[in-house]
Amino acid sequence: ISATATGDEGVLECLKHNYKDQEILSLHYGDLIQESQAMELKDTIEKEYKDLEVFVYAGKQPVYFYLLSLE
Repeated sequence: ISATATGDEGVLECLKHNYKDQEILSLHYGDLIQESQAMELKDTIEKEYKDLEVFVYAGKQPVYFYLLSLE
């Protein structure tokens, strides 16, 4: 568990602690996140984690900025 200033930082922090050679990240962004912001985060993740394929979905959840699934 960690606290960050932004949802994007939270996603990166989560990956730092939980990524262990998975191949796929499903990134569902909430209704307070713009698609362009989610795509920028996708690009950042793919630069840092070269073997991780990131799929972005408009989850439209009202409470959470992002929901993640590593496979």
